[in-house]
Amino acid sequence: MSAETRQPTIRPEKVATIEQITGQLQNSRLVVLSDYRGMTANEMAELRKELRGSGVSANIYKNTLARRAFNDLNIEFPAELLHGPTIMISTETDAVEASKAVVKFSKSNEALKIKGGVLQNAHVDESTIKELAKLPGRDELVAKAVGLIKAPLTGLVANLSSPVRGLGNVLTAIQNKKD
Repeated sequence: MSAETRQPTIRPEKVATIEQITGQLQNSRLVVLSDYRGMTANEMAELRKELRGSGVSANIYKNTLARRAFNDLNIEFPAELLHGPTIMISTETDAVEASKAVVKFSKSNEALKIKGGVLQNAHVDESTIKELAKLPGRDELVAKAVGLIKAPLTGLVANLSSPVRGLGNVLTAIQNKKD
């Protein structure tokens, strides 16, 4: 075997990291890749704390290992997505809440710059993530659905009870006249 055709061997810990990134990409509803250049350790801790509250995790991997994981999953992405310091923010639960948390933090801390991400194993750009953040969250949608179901039922109960109430008012008025 010639030197050109031989694949370089990867150390076991790097293989494990590539598998971890691959698993994260496969299991996540949304992965946001952001540049964190200029953020202090305290700001990173604050970011992770805010994200954890939304059920979101944030990890930093070497770009070469992340690139291999992307290639292993055949996810097409622009080269600049994995260039420079990159933090991988992902969620397995609610993509909208995750995007809201990242966009909100990036507005309050200009050092965090959203590069793009992966939504359902397809590349999305920064503007798509920002648009996703504008959508109502799962809890808000559930509340709206319950409200839509409740409104007609409340009206039905009010309409059904109004004739009984009306009859009661008529009887009270008759009784008051007789007194």
